[in-house]
Amino acid sequence: MVEQMAPSYSEKENQNSFQGSDTHQAMVKTAYESISSSYIMQLGCVIVLLVLCVCFYRLKQNARLGPRYWPFLGSVCDISAHYCHLHDWLLGFFLSSKTIHVRMPWGRVYYCTVDPVNVQYLLQTNSVNFRKGKGFFKRMEVLLGQKELHESWVMRNWVASEFCKPSVCDLTAAVMKKKTCTIARLLAEVAGEGTTVDIQDLIQRATLDAIGKVAFGVDFASLPSALPKPWPHIAFASSLDLATTIAVKRFSDPFWELKRYMNIGPERMLPEQMQVVDGFIFSLIADRKAELKHLHGQVYDLAQAYLAHAEGTPYANDLVSKFLNLTMRDDQADNHQTDELLRHIVINFVIASRDAIGVTLTWLVYELSMHSDASHRLYLELRDYESRRQFECECSVEQYWDVELQDEDYVRMMDTRIREFAALITSESLDELPFLHACLQETLRLHPAVPLDPRDIEEDDTLPAGEVFVSSKKGNVVFIAPYSMARMTSIWGPDAVQFNPDRWLQSGKLEPASDSKFVTFQAGLYTGAVKDLTYQSCKVTAAILVRFFEFIRACPVNRPPEYRMTSTLVMESGLQMYPRLKDKLGATI
Repeated sequence: MVEQMAPSYSEKENQNSFQGSDTHQAMVKTAYESISSSYIMQLGCVIVLLVLCVCFYRLKQNARLGPRYWPFLGSVCDISAHYCHLHDWLLGFFLSSKTIHVRMPWGRVYYCTVDPVNVQYLLQTNSVNFRKGKGFFKRMEVLLGQKELHESWVMRNWVASEFCKPSVCDLTAAVMKKKTCTIARLLAEVAGEGTTVDIQDLIQRATLDAIGKVAFGVDFASLPSALPKPWPHIAFASSLDLATTIAVKRFSDPFWELKRYMNIGPERMLPEQMQVVDGFIFSLIADRKAELKHLHGQVYDLAQAYLAHAEGTPYANDLVSKFLNLTMRDDQADNHQTDELLRHIVINFVIASRDAIGVTLTWLVYELSMHSDASHRLYLELRDYESRRQFECECSVEQYWDVELQDEDYVRMMDTRIREFAALITSESLDELPFLHACLQETLRLHPAVPLDPRDIEEDDTLPAGEVFVSSKKGNVVFIAPYSMARMTSIWGPDAVQFNPDRWLQSGKLEPASDSKFVTFQAGLYTGAVKDLTYQSCKVTAAILVRFFEFIRACPVNRPPEYRMTSTLVMESGLQMYPRLKDKLGATI
């Protein structure tokens, strides 16, 4: 029995091995737990260290001039978060410093300034070093062409001289006057119905038709002659607007080239939109060339082409026809480079002039609707102007105020009344309206057509304010911010954010604007070349609208319109207004 109860040697060995295995597993488990806890502690220390570094890094930037930034990413995250209201976001930084730094990925820096001294240096003193350079045209080439094109003799001389011709300004103003009469007729119908209308849509359509006539010799007919709508859809204008918005977004998107290479996101849409734009322009150029070839046997006189205003003359008065008259010869009739050059010239003109006129008029209507005192004062000036012009022209329109304002008679009377007033407006007589000019000037100050103007830095330089720039080889850019400049109390006084036309008047006479403070027509590509065109067209349209209508905003008055982030300060959701017809004394009906 004892022998049976005693374990054998092999059984003892197995028991020992089992015990040893358990001990080994326990040791391994203990070691693993020790190592794991060590790794966890190390990881926790690393995380805490990173958090402390980030906190220290961010706190350290509180004293820096501009938005905070992250390693490698720069300020891209903050820019993306505030992109929809970028101009007002930047304004917050300008309140602390007139020149700020916006860090971008890969060591690039965007310098932004609102200092009049620096602005004068950038635009006048050393403007040759701050131009629309390779960085700008790299992003905008799809719309505006290459940098070499804009530095060519043809582009710099022909465009600058042609855009400033009185004939171009007069023709644009004449077409805008005609289109404004159509707008007024539509507004009279809307006022009779007591409904709202999108003023921005009406003005943009009228401006598109006017610029289309001047640039292409084509009336897009985007503005219907009577209600009800629907409004016609113009594919060329829609595609051009979308393409411009996508191209402008490239300035704040460091990965746009990668997106273009991979054909994803907005970059995938851009070629499709440009195909519509280019298709329209090149088709039009081909038609104009065919017309000129047909007329080749007639007198080929460039001066006659420039002065051809009357219908039925062998030469059209639009810019496309003028340019072809200048460049087309037998050996150049089918020159593709000429077509490309003309395409870029026309798009530059359309973007600069159409947007400048449309944006300015929309914001002017908005400001007058928010300031009834300024609106009534402008109405009185227009009414006195009408009385003087009626006396000079020996005509009277008093009879129309006795007509019953009902249905078709009402619309017919208003159409006639408006057109007769429009006939009194001439380019020379517009100088008799100083308060109208002051209102327009104040609108351009507060709502510049080009709110942010980028310029590449060609060489190392130092601004008068002491800001050192780095070579443009690294992609550095300096931005002038007219939108923010208009809201700086250090520049315009304590009422900088207020609409105050009297700041432009001195004893009832217009006071010239300082070039270092009022930079609306120095910012943007060829915007300065269309300054007279914009002023004249806006004055004609504003005079007709304000003379006959008062506008009441449909949205809450304490909520300003939101702008769209594109090359110009377009309102994002339009401008819904209730138009009210004014009687002879200025009261609304």
